Parts: sequence; C-alpha cells; structure tokens
Amino acid sequence: MRPSEVRGQTQDAGSLEALLEAAKLLHSSLELDDLLRSLLRSVMGRLLVSRGVIALEGHADEGDEGPRVAVSRGLKELPAGEDFDPNAALESGVDLLLPIGDPVPTGYLGLGSPLTGTLGAKERAFLEALLGIAASAIDNARSHAQAQALNRQLDRRVQQLRTLLDLVRSLSAALDPEQVAHVLGLTLSGQWLVRSYAVLAWKQGHPTVVRQRGMSFTDGRQHREALEELGRPVRLKDLAEGPLQDAVEEQGGVLVVPLLSGSSALGFAVLGPPAAGGGFRGRATPSV
Repeated sequence: MRPSEVRGQTQDAGSLEALLEAAKLLHSSLELDDLLRSLLRSVMGRLLVSRGVIALEGHADEGDEGPRVAVSRGLKELPAGEDFDPNAALESGVDLLLPIGDPVPTGYLGLGSPLTGTLGAKERAFLEALLGIAASAIDNARSHAQAQALNRQLDRRVQQLRTLLDLVRSLSAALDPEQVAHVLGLTLSGQWLVRSYAVLAWKQGHPTVVRQRGMSFTDGRQHREALEELGRPVRLKDLAEGPLQDAVEEQGGVLVVPLLSGSSALGFAVLGPPAAGGGFRGRATPSV
C-alpha cells in the first residue's frame, strides 16, 4: 500500500471517529443553547476558523417567521437574536454557508475562511455529515423545550383550577355579601400578587357592597353600561375614554374585571399593578 493511501485511510478513520464523538456530544444534551454552542465550537476548532454563526428557522406555530441568529462568534454584524439574511451574512464575513438538515433546513451554519485557506472535499463532506447529525439533535432539543413549555402551561392551568375550586367552596359557604366580596378580593389579589384592589357589587334596593385595599371607590353603578359593553377583563390602557377609565386611573388600577350575571353587570373588580413586574394571564370573566 502506498503512503498516500495509508494517510487517506487514517484521515477517513479520524473523521469517522470525530463524527461519532460529535454525535454522542450533540445527543447528550437537550438544552438547545448548549447544543448549538458545542456544535459551533467543534466546527470552528476542527476547521481552524475564527468566525462562525448558527441561525435557526422559526416555528410557524409560535408566530416566528424566517431564521434568526442563535449563536455567533467573531461576527459583530450578526448578533444573537437578530434576523438572519443569508445574503447579508455573506457580505458580513461569512465565506461558507451550509444548511442544517435536508431537504427542509432546520437552520444554517456560516463560517469564515479557515486558516489553512480553503476547505477540501473531505472537510466539506465531514461538515455535511456533521450537520445531518446536528439537525436531528436540534429537533430533539426543540421538542424537549416545547414539552417543557407545555408542562409549565399545564401546571399553571392545574393551579388555576385549584384556585377556582377553592374560591367556589369559599363563596358557596359564605352567605353574607360583604364576606363574599372579601373572599373574591383576597383571591384576585393573591392570584396575581397585587397590593391594591377593589371589589364593588350591587343589587337593586340594597346598598353597594365595597371591599378594597389601597383604593377608595364609593359606588360604581354609574359604570354599569360601560361594564356590560366590556363583557370581559380589560387593561387600563385598552379602556375607552370615559368616566370608567378616569375612575380606574385615579385609583391606580391597571385591570378592570366586570362581575356579570348573564349580560348584566352586578359589579366589578379593579386590580392594581402586580408585584415584581408580573403580568395578568387568562381571560376568564367572573360571573355571579
């Protein structure tokens, strides 16, 4: 066997061993960011390039359109999180752009020129094989992330259901309107960690029930028509201009929750800002 053939076989064996090691590394992690950083480091280190970028296609079901930069090294013009344009990348120091996955790319790998000058056929074949392995690893990591997100949503839904059941039990056991308003106010404020709230309810021939903390509403019957038109919780910034918006803003409220019986408003709750910059989730409208 000639020396050149021995060297070729040794190089092929080395490439195969490197691919196996890369496959183990890529499939050992389900954290997408760690996986992508490892992939880029491995490629740049093996091919001796100083500039590299990985961009991933967005998920259509998440409202993402087009690829975005996920990891970038040595390319200030292509920071992580920015939209990725293959043509612009080639003008920003990327000399080689390869798809990750085939026939529908999961993303793209862009590299600068290697220190050795150009990539040979074997290096390019190694890259293409590695990116094929990486595509499945990326899909697995994304599926894992989606499963985790769904589990978190399910946990929140379960917690909301438990809170609702506890509220129903408490309201069913309370016969005094003041006590009902008190339980509702505490539940709403505790659910979203608000420091100030107000609950107002009325019935013809009876005085208005008012339970509040950090607010000073006196009556709310004059807002009945506006509340019936809302029909659902509305943030202050989305309220139409008028007496209801003025009253809520004056008391420092950020969310109005109509209390409805069918389409008739029997009261409303106003919540102040959530603690620690949190937000309001869910769109259920309390009914009585």
